Amino acid sequence: MISRDLEEVFRQSYARVLRARGDGFFDDFYDRFFAASSQIRARFAASDMERQRRMLRGSFAVLLAFYLSRRVTADLEAIAVRHGRADLDINPEWYAVWMDCLADTVRADDPEFAPLVELAWRTALSPGIEVMKFFHAQSQRAEEADSAN
Repeated sequence: MISRDLEEVFRQSYARVLRARGDGFFDDFYDRFFAASSQIRARFAASDMERQRRMLRGSFAVLLAFYLSRRVTADLEAIAVRHGRADLDINPEWYAVWMDCLADTVRADDPEFAPLVELAWRTALSPGIEVMKFFHAQSQRAEEADSAN
Protein backbone atom coordinates (compact mmCIF):
# COMPACT_ATOMS: atom_id res chain seq x y z
CA MET A 1 0.00 0.00 0.00
CA ILE A 2 1.28 3.45 -0.89
CA SER A 3 0.89 5.83 2.00
CA ARG A 4 3.60 8.34 1.21
CA ASP A 5 3.17 11.95 0.15
CA LEU A 6 4.11 11.75 -3.54
CA GLU A 7 4.87 15.46 -3.70
CA GLU A 8 7.46 15.04 -0.96
CA VAL A 9 8.88 11.89 -2.59
CA PHE A 10 9.26 13.85 -5.84
CA ARG A 11 10.90 16.84 -4.12
CA GLN A 12 13.34 14.65 -2.21
CA SER A 13 14.26 12.67 -5.31
CA TYR A 14 14.71 15.84 -7.38
CA ALA A 15 16.99 17.25 -4.68
CA ARG A 16 19.01 14.00 -4.63
CA VAL A 17 19.53 13.90 -8.40
CA LEU A 18 20.63 17.54 -8.39
CA ARG A 19 23.03 16.86 -5.50
CA ALA A 20 24.35 13.71 -7.17
CA ARG A 21 24.58 14.99 -10.74
CA GLY A 22 23.89 18.73 -10.82
CA ASP A 23 23.29 19.84 -14.40
CA GLY A 24 24.62 16.44 -15.44
CA PHE A 25 21.14 15.14 -14.62
CA PHE A 26 19.72 17.23 -17.46
CA ASP A 27 22.54 16.17 -19.77
CA ASP A 28 21.80 12.53 -18.91
CA PHE A 29 18.12 13.09 -19.66
CA TYR A 30 18.76 14.75 -23.01
CA ASP A 31 21.23 12.01 -23.99
CA ARG A 32 18.49 9.44 -23.42
CA PHE A 33 15.80 11.54 -25.06
CA PHE A 34 17.84 12.15 -28.22
CA ALA A 35 18.88 8.51 -28.40
CA ALA A 36 15.22 7.47 -28.27
CA SER A 37 14.31 8.99 -31.65
CA SER A 38 16.13 10.37 -34.65
CA GLN A 39 13.17 12.75 -35.19
CA ILE A 40 13.51 14.13 -31.68
CA ARG A 41 17.29 14.42 -32.05
CA ALA A 42 16.86 16.27 -35.36
CA ARG A 43 14.30 18.68 -33.83
CA PHE A 44 16.87 19.74 -31.21
CA ALA A 45 19.93 19.77 -33.49
CA ALA A 46 20.22 23.57 -33.54
CA SER A 47 19.17 24.08 -29.93
CA ASP A 48 21.25 25.88 -27.33
CA MET A 49 21.49 23.02 -24.83
CA GLU A 50 22.43 25.26 -21.92
CA ARG A 51 19.18 27.15 -22.53
CA GLN A 52 17.29 23.85 -22.87
CA ARG A 53 18.58 22.66 -19.49
CA ARG A 54 17.48 25.92 -17.84
CA MET A 55 14.07 25.68 -19.49
CA LEU A 56 13.62 22.07 -18.39
CA ARG A 57 14.51 22.96 -14.82
CA GLY A 58 11.97 25.79 -14.91
CA SER A 59 9.38 23.55 -16.53
CA PHE A 60 9.60 21.09 -13.64
CA ALA A 61 8.61 23.90 -11.28
CA VAL A 62 5.68 24.93 -13.48
CA LEU A 63 4.47 21.35 -13.92
CA LEU A 64 4.76 20.66 -10.19
CA ALA A 65 2.83 23.86 -9.43
CA PHE A 66 0.03 22.66 -11.70
CA TYR A 67 0.03 19.25 -9.99
CA LEU A 68 -0.37 20.96 -6.62
CA SER A 69 -2.87 23.67 -7.55
CA ARG A 70 -4.66 22.34 -10.65
CA ARG A 71 -4.58 25.95 -11.90
CA VAL A 72 -3.43 26.62 -15.43
CA THR A 73 -1.07 29.51 -14.82
CA ALA A 74 0.22 31.92 -17.42
CA ASP A 75 3.57 30.09 -17.24
CA LEU A 76 1.99 26.71 -18.01
CA GLU A 77 -0.11 28.17 -20.78
CA ALA A 78 2.98 29.83 -22.27
CA ILE A 79 4.87 26.52 -22.24
CA ALA A 80 1.88 24.74 -23.80
CA VAL A 81 1.48 27.37 -26.51
CA ARG A 82 5.23 27.33 -27.22
CA HIS A 83 5.12 23.54 -27.72
CA GLY A 84 1.87 23.76 -29.71
CA ARG A 85 1.21 23.59 -33.43
CA ALA A 86 1.65 27.30 -34.10
CA ASP A 87 5.17 27.38 -32.66
CA LEU A 88 7.36 24.30 -32.03
CA ASP A 89 4.63 21.81 -33.01
CA ILE A 90 5.91 19.13 -30.67
CA ASN A 91 4.39 15.77 -31.56
CA PRO A 92 2.10 14.80 -28.65
CA GLU A 93 3.37 11.21 -28.90
CA TRP A 94 6.81 12.43 -27.86
CA TYR A 95 5.59 13.23 -24.35
CA ALA A 96 5.42 9.52 -23.51
CA VAL A 97 8.99 9.15 -24.76
CA TRP A 98 9.95 12.23 -22.73
CA MET A 99 8.42 10.76 -19.57
CA ASP A 100 9.99 7.33 -20.08
CA CYS A 101 13.43 8.88 -20.70
CA LEU A 102 13.00 11.05 -17.62
CA ALA A 103 12.07 8.02 -15.51
CA ASP A 104 15.10 6.14 -16.83
CA THR A 105 17.32 9.10 -15.96
CA VAL A 106 15.92 9.32 -12.44
CA ARG A 107 16.42 5.56 -12.09
CA ALA A 108 20.09 5.98 -13.04
CA ASP A 109 20.83 9.22 -11.16
CA ASP A 110 18.84 8.96 -7.93
CA PRO A 111 20.90 6.91 -5.46
CA GLU A 112 17.70 6.09 -3.54
CA PHE A 113 15.58 5.23 -6.57
CA ALA A 114 12.62 2.93 -5.92
CA PRO A 115 9.38 2.30 -7.81
CA LEU A 116 7.62 4.83 -5.57
CA VAL A 117 10.09 7.48 -6.74
CA GLU A 118 9.21 6.79 -10.36
CA LEU A 119 5.51 6.98 -9.50
CA ALA A 120 6.08 10.31 -7.76
CA TRP A 121 7.83 11.81 -10.80
CA ARG A 122 5.18 10.54 -13.20
CA THR A 123 2.36 11.69 -10.93
CA ALA A 124 3.84 15.14 -10.40
CA LEU A 125 4.58 15.88 -14.06
CA SER A 126 1.87 14.04 -15.99
CA PRO A 127 -1.04 16.41 -15.27
CA GLY A 128 0.88 19.34 -16.77
CA ILE A 129 1.89 17.22 -19.75
CA GLU A 130 -1.80 16.50 -20.31
CA VAL A 131 -2.46 20.25 -20.40
CA MET A 132 0.23 20.64 -23.05
CA LYS A 133 -1.24 17.83 -25.15
CA PHE A 134 -4.70 19.37 -24.76
CA PHE A 135 -3.51 22.76 -26.04
CA HIS A 136 -1.87 21.03 -29.02
CA ALA A 137 -5.07 19.14 -29.84
CA GLN A 138 -7.17 22.30 -29.47
CA SER A 139 -4.96 24.24 -31.86
CA GLN A 140 -5.10 21.35 -34.34
CA ARG A 141 -8.90 21.29 -34.17
CA ALA A 142 -9.03 25.05 -34.66
CA GLU A 143 -6.78 24.81 -37.73
CA GLU A 144 -8.93 22.05 -39.18
CA ALA A 145 -12.09 24.08 -38.60
CA ASP A 146 -10.52 27.13 -40.25
CA SER A 147 -9.43 25.13 -43.29
CA ALA A 148 -12.89 23.59 -43.63
CA ASN A 149 -14.49 27.05 -43.85
